Amino acid sequence: MTGTVILCLAMGSMIWLDRTYAFQFMISRPLVIASLLGFIMNDLNLGLVIGACLELLWLNAPPVGAYLPYDGSFCAAVAVPVGAAAAMHMDVLPAAGLSLVLCLPASFAGQRLDLHLRRLNERLDPRKAGRAVRYALARAFVYAFVAMCLYAIPACLVAGTLGTILPFSMVRVFSVLPFICTVIGLAALFSSETKMLPQTIIFGAGMACVPLLTWIF
Repeated sequence: MTGTVILCLAMGSMIWLDRTYAFQFMISRPLVIASLLGFIMNDLNLGLVIGACLELLWLNAPPVGAYLPYDGSFCAAVAVPVGAAAAMHMDVLPAAGLSLVLCLPASFAGQRLDLHLRRLNERLDPRKAGRAVRYALARAFVYAFVAMCLYAIPACLVAGTLGTILPFSMVRVFSVLPFICTVIGLAALFSSETKMLPQTIIFGAGMACVPLLTWIF
């Protein structure tokens, strides 16, 4: 399991470069990267569920120019191995929900990493463009891989432990969370087009009650 997780994070770090640094083939989109990493973890269904949730949450927030939103690609790369650790003790949907709860803060970590790398790249010598580009890409991969390992490995341990001790009622709550993320993503996409902020707030508040009601009943 550990070797597969390390391989998954190394591949995730490589694909993460597609977001702003290289390739630009759109394979760093959460749905694509999560599906590929789910295949590596031998759990494609888990990758598809996590990828679909995160894709909708960040569908209207691509990194363009100097604008860097929270990093859905980084989040997806760490969420899949964490979900796989949870899936050893529970079904796919609750494992995906638990992974999303544990890994959504990683989107902020990915954003800060990207900003830090951009500041470092400003110091490179433009007179040695070829060497500077190769160095910047290698450094970005190493930094991303280390950051993903530092986040994902402890989160895998937490997910694996929680998977064995959570009561059935809480497992039911986590099984609903992927659905909630999907609906919130659709609502955000809808609201960004129609600008109906009050309706979106009411809709989000209503959806927030779903896990509570599921737990109670």
